[in-house]
Amino acid sequence: MTDLYFAKSVKPDDGCDWTSVIIWRMNAIARARSRACFVPPPQPVRVCDVTPPQPRAVARKQQAVPLTAAGQLQKTHTGTVIYAGGEKRVQIRETATVWTAGPTENYDKLTGHRVGTRGHCRLLLESIRPIENSTRERHGGELSAQQLVALIQGKTLSYQGIMAAVKKQHPDVIITLEQIRKRLWGMQQSAFIDIERHDDMPVTYFTLNSVDPRFYPWSARNARG
Repeated sequence: MTDLYFAKSVKPDDGCDWTSVIIWRMNAIARARSRACFVPPPQPVRVCDVTPPQPRAVARKQQAVPLTAAGQLQKTHTGTVIYAGGEKRVQIRETATVWTAGPTENYDKLTGHRVGTRGHCRLLLESIRPIENSTRERHGGELSAQQLVALIQGKTLSYQGIMAAVKKQHPDVIITLEQIRKRLWGMQQSAFIDIERHDDMPVTYFTLNSVDPRFYPWSARNARG
């Protein structure tokens, strides 16, 4: 990454008269309330020629960003987010200007308000806590789509059976019964998987017949950190 530093200018502003533009902006609310016709903003009038300063390039070493097993940027903190339905503790990571919880879920680092939407979602900045390294190592062994398919393909298993297989084959992975239900529901919704659901038994069973290789990148894109 290369940062550009501009030399301090010794000439006033950009050589333009912005008076008409400032007055137009001041009267914008009044025009909206009176429902007046749209008035295009005026252009600043150039009053003198100014030579822009030349940027000075300074190279800076880019820090490596840790990735998860699915190739996503790893979350480093947790925070409480206020949604319309209540509060929720989410995992986030820090960028230069925002705290991000997902590809389209970003919160301003100064105010905590969500960026790019008109909703009332807000991140409580005082609730942000770093994720301990031990916690990340304990939960670092995520169950990938390839591992899950290898466990259940060609078998007829229930939710409890799948969980027992995960604990036996991957003891470092911590997964709950609700997460297994969500993973199987997503597999049933995918067009790349042939999976049967057996509801004619006292306990629901699933049989995975075949998997299209295109399912794996699709699953990685939809996985949440």
